[in-house]
Amino acid sequence: MKIIILSGAGSTYGDSMDFSVIENWLHELGVSEIILNPISIPNDARGIIIGGGGIIYDEDVCLGGNKNPYIYQDYILSAKNKSIPVIGLGLGWQGLPLGSGKKVWIENLNSMEFLTTRNKQTANYLKEIGVSSKIIPTTAPAFGLLDREVDIPEYDVGLLTHPPFLVTNDCFRPEWKDWLSIFLEKLCDNLAQNYSVRIITFCPFFNDEFEKMRSKNIKFTKIDDSREILGTIKKSKFCITITLHALISAAVASRKILALYPPKPLKPKIRWMAERLKLRRLPIGSSLDRILNGFELSKNDPTVNINKEIMLNNINKEMLKTWLEKI
Repeated sequence: MKIIILSGAGSTYGDSMDFSVIENWLHELGVSEIILNPISIPNDARGIIIGGGGIIYDEDVCLGGNKNPYIYQDYILSAKNKSIPVIGLGLGWQGLPLGSGKKVWIENLNSMEFLTTRNKQTANYLKEIGVSSKIIPTTAPAFGLLDREVDIPEYDVGLLTHPPFLVTNDCFRPEWKDWLSIFLEKLCDNLAQNYSVRIITFCPFFNDEFEKMRSKNIKFTKIDDSREILGTIKKSKFCITITLHALISAAVASRKILALYPPKPLKPKIRWMAERLKLRRLPIGSSLDRILNGFELSKNDPTVNINKEIMLNNINKEMLKTWLEKI
């Protein structure tokens, strides 16, 4: 059986965690061939999975430029012409009103047999704009991350982020890039006075924004294989997270977490998840002193409980299993 997965960021960045979990589920359920983001849909594909990740956004938002709604429209139109069923798993709306891409996305989503969303806010919004497909709010597939031992020394604080230029494009205003770069440098410098610090990024490359933060007490890890994420984070005692999947992976690793999120009215996906998991959280525009104090307080917080997320993620897997048996 040949199954196509269309993932927002493919096998890199935060969405790679969702992709790797869905891929593992498919292997467990007996799928023999899995193709990620093909140029075109093969005629012999038995089904298409869109997700996971925050792939629902308009053309003037995020890294996808004006291609986002239309890339998926092309895939889904091709699938419809070939009578190939399509579902969505763990989809997220990025939190900004949809403009000219709204009609396209409604058509896309209405073509699916069903879709699950990573939060209730996405499900409610899609229903409000007229999506008529079956919508089930669950959680992000990344809560099913696999674990693998990683051979690195233990350290105190993991700062889980992308390079500032990517964070500002994805979650913040692009003009904040220089400010965020300076802020992260100051945060690391302060933490490194008392703690061993490791910057962990899911971006497939480093850049000179990180070079400024190097000191004898700050190390860097670039995650190329999502199966190494938990092993890397488990070497830490505490985590400060700046992206959604950073927050999720730290929660799965059962670390103490301070979650930093964009202030309103920008994309609230990080704040939504931090509230849902009852994590200590602060807007990233807070003063450095406030964030450092929040970090110290987070060290005494209870370990996050993700049992509900695991249960909701099992719904994702069970719906996938039922769909595979049908096709």
